Amino acid sequence: MAGNSVALNVDPASIAVSGDSAGGNLAAAVALAARAEGEPDLAAQLLFYPCLAFDFDTESYRQNAEGYLLQRASMQWFYAHFFGNQGGPPTDWRACPASTRDLSGSVPAFIAVAEFDPLRNDGERYAARLNDSGGRVSLIQYDGLIHGFFWLLGAIPSGAALLDDAAAFFRSTMQTS
Repeated sequence: MAGNSVALNVDPASIAVSGDSAGGNLAAAVALAARAEGEPDLAAQLLFYPCLAFDFDTESYRQNAEGYLLQRASMQWFYAHFFGNQGGPPTDWRACPASTRDLSGSVPAFIAVAEFDPLRNDGERYAARLNDSGGRVSLIQYDGLIHGFFWLLGAIPSGAALLDDAAAFFRSTMQTS
């Protein structure tokens, strides 16, 4: 997109990456790759209840192991089918963005987490690390909601605030750049 911004009629300074769940993992990895490679110059990363660490023993994994759509056992199944039997989280930041040692210079991040989500601590910890690295980060927990609520807005209208919050963050990011 950045390389074809003229043909696409987009402002290359306004490009952001975004994703939810596994897509949040991919968006975070793309933001880290862009930082490492120096291009494209992203404006922001918008991560909705991202899977970033593959640590199945966090407080949120224990609290929300069952009964809230996404389950701990399901995440372990996904992990085993994607990574095989490695005996621990992957250490390559492209698969596990939370394994990145240095997050300084990361693009501004909007991170949404759901109260009843095994992945809640992934987003919270990543946001804290980005903040500690001097990055601009907005972390919002959506109380009473479950993993995947972005796709359930017809059934869970209270989750619509996510779109407003993400858009407001992106607008403010564009105004300060």
